[in-house]
Amino acid sequence: MRFLTTGQAGGVHRLWRVLAIAAVGLWLTAAVAWWALERVHDPVQPAVATGFMRDMGVHHNQAVNLALLGAVKGSPDIQATSLKIIRGQSLEMGMMHAWTMAETQTAQASGAPMMGWMADRYARLGQHIPEYDKFILACQAHPDQMPGMATLDELSRLQQATGVAFQHLWLELMIRHHAAAIVMTRFAADHAETSRFRSFAASMLRDQVQESVQLLTLARRDGLDMQNHQGR
Repeated sequence: MRFLTTGQAGGVHRLWRVLAIAAVGLWLTAAVAWWALERVHDPVQPAVATGFMRDMGVHHNQAVNLALLGAVKGSPDIQATSLKIIRGQSLEMGMMHAWTMAETQTAQASGAPMMGWMADRYARLGQHIPEYDKFILACQAHPDQMPGMATLDELSRLQQATGVAFQHLWLELMIRHHAAAIVMTRFAADHAETSRFRSFAASMLRDQVQESVQLLTLARRDGLDMQNHQGR
């Protein structure tokens, strides 16, 4: 596969600025539109919806940052996939932020734990589903970092990597990121308190699954075995 060369550094910096501005533009457009809609239809969100959107906003933010790196440093296939992730998840971030502006501030001020909304709701279900058991245990083991999130060391290595090394690490991190997001989103789609939000989460879940399939296809094309990298 073809990668950007050092001689294209000036073009890379310009592309980075364009991508960042485009992502922010999508985010703001979605935020304004969704804010106007939600002020009319659903001014108060319940615990699962609010907690999910607050934490998934953080999760999406890192995915967009990873995608910006992929759009600048990746092969043509990685660039195309990255642009799709930037567009889709920037729009969703704007929607989630607008939907939870007041509620997020309240949750943060009260010291609400990250992913507490999922653990609390799951405990009340009285069920044991292996996928959720594993996810919640991971949340409890690392309360300051959601499952699937890249660490600072991994992000540093990704920024320094080039060529095939960058491609392989980027795919590993993004596939792991999506695998965790799918668990979160599936739970919200099944257990959120309102049908309106369950529909929103279900739509997001479809997008996450489609992106994950594309990422796994690229990984298989590169001969990578990602079975042990889908989650943490």
